[in-house]
Order: sequence, then structure tokens, then C-alpha cells
Amino acid sequence: MVADRKELLWRIERAMLSMQALGYSAEQIEKVLLDVFHHQPQGIYTNQQLLPLVQDLEKRVHQAKRWILYLNSGSCGFNPVSSHK
Repeated sequence: MVADRKELLWRIERAMLSMQALGYSAEQIEKVLLDVFHHQPQGIYTNQQLLPLVQDLEKRVHQAKRWILYLNSGSCGFNPVSSHK
């Protein structure tokens, strides 16, 4: 079953908001979107074509979250910068 257009656009927006919450700048988010959508406007794709692209975007966001959690956990020997007073 192919998702409807409104759902796909909502999923793109949710991924963008997640990237913003992860600390991505507007320019970084734009670069990810350009890469995922092959430098084409999302409107040129049919729902069937757009679905795997949205899934790829969601996968990238999920992987970014996992990396940030891993880096912040200290498991990798990387200590997050702490603020000094």
C-alpha cells in the first residue's frame, strides 16, 4: 500500500524537525534533503516514487540519533564537552 501524499509530506516534516532537534543547522538539513531527493523538488515524484525516498530520509535521521546517543554515552571513549563555570 502506498501512503497518501499528506502522510508523506508529514513524515518529511517530522524528519526535518527531528534533524533540527538533533542540532542540524538549516544548511545541513537542506543538504540532506537535496541528497535524499536527488536535487529535485519533492513535487515531481509520484507517491509511489516518493515513499522509498521518505523511508531513506527517516533511516538517515534514525541513524543520526543512534550515533549521537552512542557518542554521548561515553561508550566510544569520546567525552562530550561539559560547560565549565
